[in-house]
Amino acid sequence: GPPSYETISKMQYLDMFLKESLRLHPVAPVGPGRTAQESSTVMGVHIPKGMSVRCNIYSIHMDPEHWGPPDPSLFCPERFTAERIAKRHPMAWLPFGAGPRNCIGIRFALMEAKMTLACLVKKFSVESCSETQIPLVHVAKSTVQPEKGVTVRLTRRNVMVNNTE
Repeated sequence: GPPSYETISKMQYLDMFLKESLRLHPVAPVGPGRTAQESSTVMGVHIPKGMSVRCNIYSIHMDPEHWGPPDPSLFCPERFTAERIAKRHPMAWLPFGAGPRNCIGIRFALMEAKMTLACLVKKFSVESCSETQIPLVHVAKSTVQPEKGVTVRLTRRNVMVNNTE
């Protein structure tokens, strides 16, 4: 039958896979702007009162200080093992923002994506095809959008399916 919440919660590699996917392809590569309420100096940079400040999430997600080795541009789900997460700065992974104004639906969004992926790969093999753009080329927009979309081939798996699905 369909995977349960408990089953999905135990799928550690699925969680690592999804988080690495979001690191390489954040939905919003630049965070929302914040306006400085008072003048401040952060790491030697003066920020005057009233200045708008935005976080370049994509640059943080590609910083070798947080994401190497291997090369930060390579897909490596093992970056999200418990040991590696514990050693990394807590603000190094920001696909949902952080702090008091982060996305309130993080847990729901991640669970929904995991459930969808688990159901998909249960019934289909996902393969590249001649139309698959490798590597993906992104269009410069406010969201990370693949230039030609993402085209893959789905091949139905030969699995026994009960009559209730």
